[in-house]
Amino acid sequence: MSIHAVIVDLGGVLLNVPDTKRRYTKWETRFQLQPGELHLILRQAGFFADADAGRFSEQGMVFRLGTILDLNEEQALEFLYDLEAQKELNQDMAAFLRSLRPPYKTAILSNAWPGARKQYARYQFEKLVDTVIYSCEESIAKPEPAIYHLAYQRLGVTPEEAVFLDDVEDFVEGARRLGMRAVLFQHTAQAITDVHAYLDDPLGI
Repeated sequence: MSIHAVIVDLGGVLLNVPDTKRRYTKWETRFQLQPGELHLILRQAGFFADADAGRFSEQGMVFRLGTILDLNEEQALEFLYDLEAQKELNQDMAAFLRSLRPPYKTAILSNAWPGARKQYARYQFEKLVDTVIYSCEESIAKPEPAIYHLAYQRLGVTPEEAVFLDDVEDFVEGARRLGMRAVLFQHTAQAITDVHAYLDDPLGI
C-alpha cells in the first residue's frame, strides 16, 4: 500500500534537545545531585507521565514541580524556562517536512506538557504541517494506541498509509504494532533517508 502521510515527533526530532545528562546539569549542580538523579526523581514522582497526559493545568504543573523539588513558584518557572530554552528548531528536518506538502499529508505527534501550543507558537508549526497533536491536550500519550489512531485519522489515512518518525524506540514500536511504517530517529540525515525509502517505494514496504 502506498504511503500518503508522514507523522513526526517533536522533541529530539523536529526540535533539537540536549541529552538528559546535559539538560539537567545546571539544576543538578544547584541541588547537589548526581548526573541523571533529577530526571529520575521527576520520573519516579510521576511528573512526566502526568504532564504528558495533561493531568494538571499549566499553573498546576508549576505547583507540582515546586512540591517535588521544593521550589517556590518563581524557581519552578525558571526551571521550566531553562528546559525550553535549550530546544532549537532542527532546520533540516523542518525543510524536509515542508518539501513533502503536497502530495503527502503531514503531522506532528508529540508527548508534550500543558501549555505546549502557546510555548511553541513562535515556530508556527501549524503552517509547517497539516495538524499538530499534543498529548497534554488529548489526555493520552505515546505509546498508547489511541493517540496514534488520532493522528492518522485526522490526516484521513489508514495506519498502513502512514510513516511515523520518533527518537524513542518504545514509541516507534507502538506505531508498528498498529500497522504503521515507523523509523527510529538517530540523526537527521539517517531519518530523512529512511523515511524517503518508504515514500519512494510504491508498495510502502
